[in-house]
Amino acid sequence: MNYNNETGAIEIHKQGNYLVDWDVIIEGSSEKPYIRFGIEVNGKVESSSTLPLTVGQLNGQSLVHVDQIPTTIKLVNDTCETVHFSCFAPIANLRIVAVE
Repeated sequence: MNYNNETGAIEIHKQGNYLVDWDVIIEGSSEKPYIRFGIEVNGKVESSSTLPLTVGQLNGQSLVHVDQIPTTIKLVNDTCETVHFSCFAPIANLRIVAVE
């Protein structure tokens, strides 16, 4: 795997199944009464989680089957509005584990 620090994208270079779990801490949203984040695989959001509030911790999991090399995975804001992150570290966590 390779991580691009500028885009937040992770490239996977081996076919297989990968468990992706993540969490993010949100301090607010500009317009929506909810927050939604998800896992984007090769430019398409494959799974997302919604927090029916605009403040709090949001988490999720996704099982990603990689058959196209390379495959790009990103944690993305799927709310379609600006969200404000916590000022306390860590803001977000992402873990990818190969599943045999």
